[in-house]
Amino acid sequence: MKVACYHGTNAEAAQSILKMGFYSYTWFAAHLEDAIGYGGPHIFEVVFDDPPETWQFRPLIAVPKERIVSYSVFQQRIVFVNEELLRDIREELREEIFEEQTKKLLRPELEL
Repeated sequence: MKVACYHGTNAEAAQSILKMGFYSYTWFAAHLEDAIGYGGPHIFEVVFDDPPETWQFRPLIAVPKERIVSYSVFQQRIVFVNEELLRDIREELREEIFEEQTKKLLRPELEL
């Protein structure tokens, strides 16, 4: 049975894949969102004959470019932001960064 799986990557690697196909041991995901989350926004849909029934897998052999069904680029579009939570998160991050920098400044130097 033929099944479409997904591989996510960056723009530079995508150009190489279009020319050469996929190297052996390249990761593929059964679900689109996993390919985007783990690989990147440049997504290849690739056909496999009976892939393993796992959420991701790595074929032991190279996958030729002729197996590519489609190549898409996904872009994030923010449609809602909770400004109050965003401010809280950023403030906590600033405090953590300040504490780390202060510890570095106050750390006594090692004597040689």
